[in-house]
Amino acid sequence: LQAAAAMAEKLNQDTLIESFRSKFLQARDVYEKKLWNGSYFNYDSGTSSNSNSIQADQLAGQLYMFASGLPPLFEEEKIKTILKKIYEFNVMKVKEGKLGAVNGMHPNGKVDETCMQSREIWTGVTYALAATMIHAGMVEEAFHTAEGIFCTGWSEEGFG
Repeated sequence: LQAAAAMAEKLNQDTLIESFRSKFLQARDVYEKKLWNGSYFNYDSGTSSNSNSIQADQLAGQLYMFASGLPPLFEEEKIKTILKKIYEFNVMKVKEGKLGAVNGMHPNGKVDETCMQSREIWTGVTYALAATMIHAGMVEEAFHTAEGIFCTGWSEEGFG
C-alpha cells in the first residue's frame, strides 16, 4: 500500500494517494494490534504451538521499503528490536551463528520444527535479513549473519 501510494503520487492521483495511505495505516494498526508482542511479531494470532514463533523473514516488507526509499513500515526502534531478537534467536542460537538464520525459532530457544520450512536455513532469507540489518545500522550483526550462510554453502569449512 505504501508503494501504491508512491506510484499514485508519481501519477498525481491525489484521491488514490490518500486512499492507499489510509488503508496502509489501518492495516498496520490491525497487524500490530494482533501480532506485536513487545519484541517481535508473532507468526500468527492463533494459539497453536508455533503461533509465537520468531520468523527470520518477518521484516521482508521493510527491506522493500528500505531498498525503495519509501517510508518505514514501523518505528525505527521497533525495527531494531525485531532485528535484535531475530539475530539473538534465529542466528546466534543455531551453531553460534555459523550457519545463517533458521526460518523459525520458538521463544524458548528451540528451533520451530512444526514444518520442514520453519526448521530450514535459506540463503535468500538469510541474505535479505542481513541486508535489512545493514539498512537499520546493525552492520556487524549483518555481516556475521551473512558470513554464516556463506560459510555453510560455499566454504570448505562448511558444506560447500
